[in-house]
Amino acid sequence: MLNNENIITSVIPSSEEVSFIEKNSNENKFLNSYFSIDLIDIFKRNLFFVTFQIFCRTDDEDGGDYYPAEIAIMKYSFIESIKQEYFTIIKPEKFPVDYTDTAIDLSREPHQIPPFHFVAANGDYNGYGKKLNELLVANSIVNSSTNELIIVFCNAFERDQTTYLLNWLISKDNIGGEQSARPSFRVCSFEALVAAIFRRIGIGDFAHQSVREQLHRPVYTT
Repeated sequence: MLNNENIITSVIPSSEEVSFIEKNSNENKFLNSYFSIDLIDIFKRNLFFVTFQIFCRTDDEDGGDYYPAEIAIMKYSFIESIKQEYFTIIKPEKFPVDYTDTAIDLSREPHQIPPFHFVAANGDYNGYGKKLNELLVANSIVNSSTNELIIVFCNAFERDQTTYLLNWLISKDNIGGEQSARPSFRVCSFEALVAAIFRRIGIGDFAHQSVREQLHRPVYTT
């Protein structure tokens, strides 16, 4: 088991390792202050989990834009289990010319969603933002007029992607009004949430990598 994140992994380029570790450390500190030390506080809360599949991401020099293929949102409470779910396949906006092949490749694997002429794709861009407002903003305990952060959780390797696409979806909601009135998101990793729970249980201070290893272990029952 890894006791820290100070290793070079094959998952992300070494040039990004320091930034990745810093994000892990920052969100651990944030969640320690956000959650009560009482574990029941976490169990009673409504937690929001978000995941996106994408067709492609443009290079930084081309804007670093993400083109989503699908979104899934779950509102969850440890005490009440799954409370609300939303899923839709997103009809993509036009891809930049140089990224069409990438979109086609990713449509074959991992998500197998056709990038063109897919009848099940939802092209209601205004509806995306409305649904996001309904699920995350209206159901949260924050007052959107105060610009208080709405906390959502995703895979640690998808934090930048999730932040970008949540803001993109909210921007599609014309009802959202001026930019200053739109909600702000703090995207944290699922790994950090699990680590926060482990700390409150008293079984140790687990690094993100250690959490991933624990979650991937097979469970044997008798």
